[in-house]
Amino acid sequence: MQQLLSVGKYEKFRKLLLEFVYVPVISGAYASIAFTLPFYKVFDTDESHITDSMFPCRIEDELAESIILGKAHKKWIEAMQKIGAIKTYLRCCTQVLKVSVDDECAAGTDAFKNALLKRIEILHKELISCEILVGKLIDKATGQIVEFLEMMKLFFECFDEINDCIASNSDPNEIIQAIDNVFTVMILLQPYVIEHDSE
Repeated sequence: MQQLLSVGKYEKFRKLLLEFVYVPVISGAYASIAFTLPFYKVFDTDESHITDSMFPCRIEDELAESIILGKAHKKWIEAMQKIGAIKTYLRCCTQVLKVSVDDECAAGTDAFKNALLKRIEILHKELISCEILVGKLIDKATGQIVEFLEMMKLFFECFDEINDCIASNSDPNEIIQAIDNVFTVMILLQPYVIEHDSE
């Protein structure tokens, strides 16, 4: 019995021992999210399944300070986080509104939608600094960079559609897909943002 207890304690200790934090580098710039991977999984997991053990995590402030390169890059990263939050809110909204409610619960659903609309309005206002940055960057851009920045401008103009989608209980999958596309574009544009940060 004592030996079993020791093995159990060892297993618990082994799991708490150490975690790696993986910060992807895409197009020469650090991604705005990180992933944790328990150290023991490196040895216990088949290489082809290693990503199954990875979970998104917040980048610690000390690390963020060393990988964020300038004010524009910081605004860019913050905008990516806010756009990711909008996507999360839309997914939550979808889950809540899928549940059929009776008249007694309808007031709660309406209160949820109103709170969600207010939160998205706040995020939209907070994204104005990124919208201004996109306007400045597009003046200097050429080729595919212009296309990417134009895509972002279109996204900034679609907040009425997001609000209408929530208010009318419409399916937000098309908007979520657009957010995924914008997020990908923002990752690809990071080196360009860093390069033009001081201008």
